[in-house]
Amino acid sequence: MATASRGGTLGASRAHGPLGSALTATIAFKLGVMLQCKQRHSLQAKGSSGVWRHWSVWLLVVAGDRITKGWAQGNLVPYQSRPLLAPWLDATLVYNPGGAFGIWSGHGSVLALFTCVLLISVIWAWKRLIRFGEAMKWGLTLATAGALGNLIDRVLWGYVIDFLDVGFWPVFNGADIALCVGLTLVGWSLLRAD
Repeated sequence: MATASRGGTLGASRAHGPLGSALTATIAFKLGVMLQCKQRHSLQAKGSSGVWRHWSVWLLVVAGDRITKGWAQGNLVPYQSRPLLAPWLDATLVYNPGGAFGIWSGHGSVLALFTCVLLISVIWAWKRLIRFGEAMKWGLTLATAGALGNLIDRVLWGYVIDFLDVGFWPVFNGADIALCVGLTLVGWSLLRAD
C-alpha cells in the first residue's frame, strides 16, 4: 500500500541476483508441491478437491494481481485519479518503493528478502499450521498469494504497483487485499485455538 503523493514517478529499475533466484525457487517449489499433492491425492476422490480449491484460489489471486496491475500500468497516468466505481473507488496509479502504507520507503531489497524468508517459512511450516483448521488454510492461501504478488513487483521493478484508491486510505492493490484478509484469518484461527 502506498500513499498517493503528487511527486514524480520512480524509474523502473530491474532487480537481479539472489532475489530473482529466490522468487523463481519459491514459485518452482510451490508448483512442485502442487504436483506432488496431485500425484498423492489423485487416487483419493475424497479430500482431494479441498487441496485443489486452495491451489486454484492461490493461482487465481496471483494471476489476477498480475493482470490488474498490468491494466493499471497500461491505462492509467501516474498520480492522476480516474473513477472506477464513483464515488467510492478511483484508480490512481502509484509506485510504492516501501512497504504497507509507504513505510520503509527506499528499502525495497530488504522488504523483498524479508518476504522471501517469510514465504519459505510458511511453506516449510504448512503442515503444522493447517492443523488449526479451514480458516487457517484459507488465511495462508490468501496471505502467501498476496505476498508473492507484491514480491514479484519488487523483484521486477523495485517497487509495488498500487492503484485502488478509496480516498480515505492509502492506495493499494489486489495483492494487499488478499494479504490483509489472509492475515486476518490466520490471526482469527490462532485466537480461536487458545
